[in-house]
Amino acid sequence: RVLIEDVTPYERVMYLDKLAHSSINTNDSSRLMAGYPWIFEAVTQAAYPEPDPLRALVIGGGGYVFPRHLEETRPGSYIEVAEIDPGVTQAAFDEFGLSASTNMRIFNTDGRHRVQDLVDGKEGKEFEPFDMIYGDTINDAFPPYHLFTQEFNEDIATLLNQRGMYLV
Repeated sequence: RVLIEDVTPYERVMYLDKLAHSSINTNDSSRLMAGYPWIFEAVTQAAYPEPDPLRALVIGGGGYVFPRHLEETRPGSYIEVAEIDPGVTQAAFDEFGLSASTNMRIFNTDGRHRVQDLVDGKEGKEFEPFDMIYGDTINDAFPPYHLFTQEFNEDIATLLNQRGMYLV
C-alpha cells in the first residue's frame, strides 16, 4: 500500500505488511525522511565524501528512496538494487516517482540469490568490488533469516573493497 500523507499531498508512505517501509516527499526526493537512511547517509558521507561516486549494492528496494538519493547526490555512481518483489518495484515507479530512465541496475530477485550470483561471477572475470552494501530488508516482525546468516555475511565480505562497509 502507498498512502498519501495528510500533511502534504507530496508526502507518500509505502506500507508492506503492517510496517511503513519507505517515505518520500515527491517534491524533494533528495530529502531523506526516515531515521535509518540518515544513518546510512552519515556513515557513507564519512567514508566517501560527496560528490564522490560509489559502487553500491542495496539489498531491498522498497520505495527505492535511498538508492535514488545516492543516484541523485553522487552522479556517476554504479548502483545495484535487489528487490524480491516486482510489485514493490513497480510501486516505486508508479507512486514514488522513480524515473524509468534511472541508471540503477534493478534485479527483482531475492538478495541472497543476487549476492550468490555476484560471488559466483567473480571467478574468471574482472570484478570490481563494492564500496558500500546496504541491507534494507527488514519486514514487519520477521526479518528474512537467510540474509542474516554467517555464510551470507561471509559472501558479502568478499564483495567489498578494503575500505568497504556493509550497513544493515
